Amino acid sequence: MTGEAHLSPIQDEPSALLYRETLKFPAPNGELLSGFREYIYRFDDSQLALYFSNSGKQSGLFMKLDSSGPSEGELSGSHLCKADLYKGELSVIDQNQFRIRYTVTGPKKNHVLETLYSRVR
Repeated sequence: MTGEAHLSPIQDEPSALLYRETLKFPAPNGELLSGFREYIYRFDDSQLALYFSNSGKQSGLFMKLDSSGPSEGELSGSHLCKADLYKGELSVIDQNQFRIRYTVTGPKKNHVLETLYSRVR
């Protein structure tokens, strides 16, 4: 799977960013599929709240990450979605990179999604 993510300021909201990711991935039949997802990232002192977004409009809360992580530059949190538990970790690597890791467990789910984000130069 490959993709791109963009963070854009939201007008008149200095503590919020619109996050949009676009993805391309091969289906089992060889067809190349594509998709996208948007979130609104809202920051306060020690917390990052991730909301689903529909055409730039905030909808339900996905997860809150706070600074209870094991070290500075790390945020973590969890969210129960029906029977599935999503545990999220965000790690700042340096001024040009960060990593997000989701561990998802449930009756029919048991996987880890890890993405490394790098600033385009």
